[in-house]
Amino acid sequence: MDLKKYIETLEGFKPSEELLKKNGFKSIPNYILRNYSPQPKGNEKIFDIEETDLSKLFQYYDLSYFRFSDFILLSEIINKDNKFVFAQSSYTFLAFDSLQSEVIEYDNYELTKLSYCARNIDSFLNALLPIFEMYSQRLQNLADTNDEIKNMFFLEQCVINAGGDKYKRFFEQIIF
Repeated sequence: MDLKKYIETLEGFKPSEELLKKNGFKSIPNYILRNYSPQPKGNEKIFDIEETDLSKLFQYYDLSYFRFSDFILLSEIINKDNKFVFAQSSYTFLAFDSLQSEVIEYDNYELTKLSYCARNIDSFLNALLPIFEMYSQRLQNLADTNDEIKNMFFLEQCVINAGGDKYKRFFEQIIF
């Protein structure tokens, strides 16, 4: 998937303002809108880029509003102990060694591996799409957090996009 298609897919999951208000929101918080519409780092949207390297999202867009579970994506990829860190939570971070290496969840303090997350950064970013769709449906009251069938559907999509069953544990923690 190229950057243009990725951004368009993400924006397609943006929750309906009408449904959010119907479900108790007086106004739509900016952080929700920005989660589904990443802002370009320049002045205009970058829709003419047919870049297939999704890691370029970090170069062209501000992803600091991307949130899933307790994780936030960093606005830039940083180097920490020869690992490229792109997301963090309260106690862990997500990193890769090279663009083609696996994405792994590490403990913040001991730097030990906790979970394997995806075959590579592109696979990981693709695996986030079902997560954002799921969150959107939950916000709009179109899916319940306890809906086992829907949760399993989203988990299956994440695992396929991430690269296989090796990465299931990480996404189970996010969905369930």
